[in-house]
Amino acid sequence: MKNSKSKSNVLKKYLVFTLFFIAIIGWGLTARSGNTFGNEKQEELRKIFAEVKTAVQSKDFSKLRKYAQKNDVLYWGQCNTDTSINLSFNKIIRELKENSKDADILATENLTGRLTGMIETVGWTGEYPYLYFQFTKVDKNWKWLGVCYDMARSLDYRRFLGGKEKYYDTPPKLPRQGPRVFKDVTPLHARIVEVLKFKAFDALKPYATRGKLFVGKSCPDTADSTALIKAGVPVNQVVESLVKNSADAKEITPGKGYSFKSKYFLTEGWTGEQPMIAFCFAEGKKGWEWIGIAY
Repeated sequence: MKNSKSKSNVLKKYLVFTLFFIAIIGWGLTARSGNTFGNEKQEELRKIFAEVKTAVQSKDFSKLRKYAQKNDVLYWGQCNTDTSINLSFNKIIRELKENSKDADILATENLTGRLTGMIETVGWTGEYPYLYFQFTKVDKNWKWLGVCYDMARSLDYRRFLGGKEKYYDTPPKLPRQGPRVFKDVTPLHARIVEVLKFKAFDALKPYATRGKLFVGKSCPDTADSTALIKAGVPVNQVVESLVKNSADAKEITPGKGYSFKSKYFLTEGWTGEQPMIAFCFAEGKKGWEWIGIAY
C-alpha cells in the first residue's frame, strides 16, 4: 500500500511538473510571437515613414502610388472632424503639389520611438501647415487611406505622444511658411496665437500686409477698416509697443471665452500698462487679414 501510494505521488508530481514546464514554454512562445509581430509592424511602418519622408522632401508624391489601388478614393479633410471629401489618387497628388510649392516640408519623427499609421508632416504652404498621411494594414498589405490637415498639431497625434498639451517638440521657426491673408479666419487666428505664445513679435510683421495697423479702444465692427488702416500706426511701432508691454511676461495667451471664429480675440498675460490686448481681424476682397489691436 505504501509503495503504491508513493508511486502515485511521484507520478502526480511528475505530471504537475510536466504540465507546468509545457505551460512555461507556451507562454514564452506566445510572448516571443507577440514581440515578433510588434517588431515586424514597426519595421513596416519605418519603411512607410521613410517613403513618405522622401516623397514630401522631393515633392514626388507618385512614390506613394503602390499604397493606393487604381480605383481607390482617398479622403482629404480636417483632422478630428467629420469634414472630409473623397479624392482620386491623381487629385490628391495635385492638392499636395499645390500646398508644397517653395516649401521645406518635414516628416517629424516622434520622440517616443514608436511609429503609428498616422505620419505627421509640417511646413506646407497652405493655410494649414500640418498634414497627416494615414495608413492601415488590410490583410497583409498596407493601404493609404488619405490625408487630414490641421492649423496646429492634431489632437490625435498629441494624444499618441502622450497628452493634449504636446503641441511642439521644439519651438517652431516663425513666421511659418504660408499665406498672410486667409480664406478662413480660423487658421489666421492660430498663426497669431502661436507667435504670441513664443513672444516672437517680429513674426507678426508679415501679417500686417499694408504696413500699418489700426490702434484704438475697440476693434472696428462696421467701420471701413481700409480707411482706418491708412490712418493707422506703422507696424514696427505697434510691435515695439507689444515688446515693451510684454517685459517679464511668462506667456501671452487668448483670454477666457476665446473663439477661433470671431473677428477679434482678447489676449492676457501682458505685464505692462495694458494687461489685456485685443487683436482685430477683417475680411477684405482677398480674404481675412490682421488689421490692428485694441486696448
